[in-house]
Amino acid sequence: MKALRLVVVTFWLLDRRNQGLLVLITVIQMTTGFLDLAGVLLLGFVSVLSVAVIADSEIPSQFQNAVSLLSLGDQQPLTLAAWLFGLAALLLVLKSLIAVLLSRLTLRFLAHRQAEMSAHLARVLLSRSLLEIQRRASQDVAFSI
Repeated sequence: MKALRLVVVTFWLLDRRNQGLLVLITVIQMTTGFLDLAGVLLLGFVSVLSVAVIADSEIPSQFQNAVSLLSLGDQQPLTLAAWLFGLAALLLVLKSLIAVLLSRLTLRFLAHRQAEMSAHLARVLLSRSLLEIQRRASQDVAFSI
């Protein structure tokens, strides 16, 4: 519970614009999970096709309906499996790249906000009288900045 409270308090330290940006980045990161879901689903389709080809049996009707929705019903099973595998690999790699870029963007965003906060704290601290600053331990002053 303490961690959640800390996140909420820290969130409210940001101004309105930065709160919106942080929420937007977080929502985008969460939705990239759907790319993983789609990639795993396509790999499942590849498995169904592979088993059907190896067993020399009919492709299940549910799978045929899904393939016809994608307008790929006229493809040979092996060709279709190769295309679906390639698409699944592309989605999974794309998700990883997006996650790396968003993580970098988030860390840069938070680092800039941290620098702004530290600069503000230093300005406030240094605007006080020297006697007031000297009353505190040097470690406290260094830690607060």
